[in-house]
Amino acid sequence: MKKRFKKAFGELKKINAPVIKNSEGSFNVSAEDNGVEYWADFYGEFAGKLVEIKDEDGNVIDVEIKPSAGPYINSKIENIISKYGLELEWECAGYLTAY
Repeated sequence: MKKRFKKAFGELKKINAPVIKNSEGSFNVSAEDNGVEYWADFYGEFAGKLVEIKDEDGNVIDVEIKPSAGPYINSKIENIISKYGLELEWECAGYLTAY
């Protein structure tokens, strides 16, 4: 793995991003490992913002997720990737590859 890939990979591991080395000398970011922190979602359906639904008195009566518009990648990941002059590309809905 080239030096800048190693550095980016190391920083992503430190923030617990779901990354794994691949056989191409690069690494992948999983879009299927969203737990405590939301990392990536090709469809963006669960990556939107929480919206509180309130009654007339201003009491929260429900909460829903407003979907994002399309592929979502956590800004922490994007910042680290751009810091090292790399790019991410969706290989399928399940993961991205760093180039």
